[in-house]
Amino acid sequence: MSTRNESKSYLTVAASVVAFGLFFAATGTSDAGVFTSVTQNDWGAEISGIGYTHAVNFGGSAISVNGVSFETSTGIFTDGNTTYSDGPAADGVNNIVNDAGLADNFKHDGDTVAALHFDPASLIADNLYELKMFFVDWDGNPRETTITDDFTADSIVFNLTDAGSQNGTVVTYNYTAQANGALDLSFVFTVTNDAGHFYALTNQDVTPIPEPSAFVLAALGLLSLGMTRRRRRR
Repeated sequence: MSTRNESKSYLTVAASVVAFGLFFAATGTSDAGVFTSVTQNDWGAEISGIGYTHAVNFGGSAISVNGVSFETSTGIFTDGNTTYSDGPAADGVNNIVNDAGLADNFKHDGDTVAALHFDPASLIADNLYELKMFFVDWDGNPRETTITDDFTADSIVFNLTDAGSQNGTVVTYNYTAQANGALDLSFVFTVTNDAGHFYALTNQDVTPIPEPSAFVLAALGLLSLGMTRRRRRR
């Protein structure tokens, strides 16, 4: 009688630890909602891997960088401004390398505000994503820009002149997708009619692949021990 109860006890404990371990693994995701900005002229170094939901070359042609296909879609901006300009790369001026033509043309807004929108259902709710936005300082004029996530209010303020003339700035935003799978960013430019030069963007799913946690492994050990003891007592 005691053998059966002991076996049942082992199984109960093991099942409880497994459940806790699975819960821990499912909810132990990293924090999101963080903007960073770096000076980066090697744009190819910023583009690699799989899981891209968006890759857009503003004003340019459809190209591929390190196996990632870029489209020329303009529909992700909801401000109605589809003005594109030739960048200095057309004259071989800027310092961007390994870009396959991403730094040839850019989106230029004549207003002080622009809005970027990823359609609902284009992202998976609660997954982690990494959005990268590529800019180049063209002529040294101050172009302070504030980018804000309309849902979380996360934001960053940067100036293209900080990178130096003809150098690139890559702004990265690590975030968790909304429940409806949308993303809405607002761009506010300090200088009217002298907006930021926005060349390209990528959005990549970087959600970690779940791995067995120590709790799960411990639970499997308890389960095995319980079954072994039960067989021996028979």
